Amino acid sequence: MKRSRRLFALVVASLLIGALGMASTASADVNAVTPSTNDINRTNGWAHVDVTVGVGSADLTFISTRSFYSCFEVRTDGDTSQALAENGGVNYNTLVTDGLYPYWCENNSTETVTVPANSYAEVRMVFGAETDERFDWTRFDVLPKCTPVGFVRDGHDLTTLLLNPTAPVTGTVDATGCNIGVYFGPGHDGTVSGAEVFGANYYGVVANGADVDVTGSTVRDIGESPLNGAQHGVGVFYTTLNQDGSSSGSAAIGTLGGSMITGYQKGGVVVSGEGAAVTVANNTVTGAGPVDFIAQNGIQVSYGATALVTGNTVSGNAYTPTAWVSCGLLWYQAAGVRAYRNHVAGNEVNVCNAGKGGGQFKP
Repeated sequence: MKRSRRLFALVVASLLIGALGMASTASADVNAVTPSTNDINRTNGWAHVDVTVGVGSADLTFISTRSFYSCFEVRTDGDTSQALAENGGVNYNTLVTDGLYPYWCENNSTETVTVPANSYAEVRMVFGAETDERFDWTRFDVLPKCTPVGFVRDGHDLTTLLLNPTAPVTGTVDATGCNIGVYFGPGHDGTVSGAEVFGANYYGVVANGADVDVTGSTVRDIGESPLNGAQHGVGVFYTTLNQDGSSSGSAAIGTLGGSMITGYQKGGVVVSGEGAAVTVANNTVTGAGPVDFIAQNGIQVSYGATALVTGNTVSGNAYTPTAWVSCGLLWYQAAGVRAYRNHVAGNEVNVCNAGKGGGQFKP
């Protein structure tokens, strides 16, 4: 068997490798197919894995001490979709019936691989090794990368990478694996300045009943990968509304200025709910162009919100089917919008103004 050095989709360099330490471990039970454990193997000087955990990641060091192949399979957070199609999806140990997972094979050698995980990583060794040293899935807990915030959308309590940060958010914010990049909750205030926020699937920056300024930043690639028709994926979101339409009880205010927002799934900027009042100025908001899977909107002010929208460049929001309309600027049941000197072009409809009384344009 040749040695495998897989970079399966989950293996990336982890951001925020801090607070490193040895993993909390839950060893698997022994049975006829897997009669050993990782700890027994380490004690006996057999093939084993050493693990160091960080925030949202684990460094897995695969160690073989003898001159034959020992193969380690890996999965994270119990995600069975990580199974491989290789070998028809059948494990190379035919006594193992739950599939084949990304693996690394060592022959009197050592290799370290970093895998991202929100809660835990699991390793097993069931093929390519001597029978008496095989062990089943062994769990290694990591320090969570994403924190639940009590902000519910689509029935899910969304998670965030950064929760109510008190210091200005700057630099790279890789929120891959989280629902939100930066979240400010009711009554909080904060600043995102000179930051690059990306990778979350629901929102880049959220000001939920909060006072937040976002300036000179890039918010990109917010949505699923690849983008799809699910009605989420917004770059910057100011809101006072809970999922059920009730008020969060606090105003959502601030300035979004001089920033670039692109690669979003549903919308670039949304200001929504009574008590949301935001200045959106001098930003570049770019959609995906004509697409058939979702009706994107560039800048949206809706449901009782007010905004000053000026000096923005908004383009690339277009939906090819006729059932819905993509808008560069969308005012939907807004309480008042002052908009001027915006450059809006290359959208299906550049300005959709449904005003306070409703209309045909739906966010």
